[in-house]
Amino acid sequence: MEKIRKITIGGIKDGISYPVGKDFGKVGVIHRIYFDEEFFDKTGEVRYNIDVKPPGVKYTRLWKSFSHESVSLEYDTTLC
Repeated sequence: MEKIRKITIGGIKDGISYPVGKDFGKVGVIHRIYFDEEFFDKTGEVRYNIDVKPPGVKYTRLWKSFSHESVSLEYDTTLC
C-alpha cells in the first residue's frame, strides 16, 4: 500500500490539510496517516486515521479519524 503524505478534508482549495510532519504543539507532530482496514472490514465504510507523536513521549496515539467527509490524498512519491 502507498504511503500517504497528506490528507485534505473538504475541497482542495478551501479544505483543511494535515501533512505528515506538521507540528500541532501540545497535541504533537503528525506521524502517520493511514487507511483503517479493520474498520473497513467490519463496516464496509472507508475511514482514514491520523496518528500523532506528542512532545516528550516515545509512542504515537490516534488523534483524528475521518469517515464521512470528502477527502483528498497525496502520496509520498519518494523512490526507495
